[in-house]
Amino acid sequence: MLRASYSVTVDNYSKTIEVEGAEPMVHFVDTTGQEDREGDRSRRLGYFDVGVFIICFSIGCPESLRNVVVRWAPEVKNHGNDVPFILVGNDSDLRDDEEKIKELDERGVEPVTIREGQATSLLIGAYCYVETSTRIMENIDHVFEEAVRCAQSYHLLNLIVGAKNLNNVYTRLLGFWT
Repeated sequence: MLRASYSVTVDNYSKTIEVEGAEPMVHFVDTTGQEDREGDRSRRLGYFDVGVFIICFSIGCPESLRNVVVRWAPEVKNHGNDVPFILVGNDSDLRDDEEKIKELDERGVEPVTIREGQATSLLIGAYCYVETSTRIMENIDHVFEEAVRCAQSYHLLNLIVGAKNLNNVYTRLLGFWT
């Protein structure tokens, strides 16, 4: 019996993002759709040296929000070395899409509400919740700005907690921002 080969796709890209006067270079690794054993292993190898995780779900697919709670948040918490994460609801435009609403209604479900997204964010311990839509170009930059803020807050907290005195904090902060 021949076994089909499987190729893991990982997209990498970098972007400079201006946040509160600073312009850090941010490196992204997108591991979308890797839900089998090989994908799990490959994805987790990428968790080393991560500053923040962005966990996404589709507002037009309530099942994807459940997957955040039962699969993705636990995985990040278990394998992510205590790195913080933000929760992002993609496809916010689908709340107003009559075809999508009809499709969901036929299945007895509705698009995820803002309150459900916010409540899930609190439940799983996310740094924040952001909704976005690439179709109408809504809040895309805001997602990445919040990711940078999250990473900065996390690293700043680690610097302060790990510092023995204020001079050490100042020295470490200088190293962090340069």
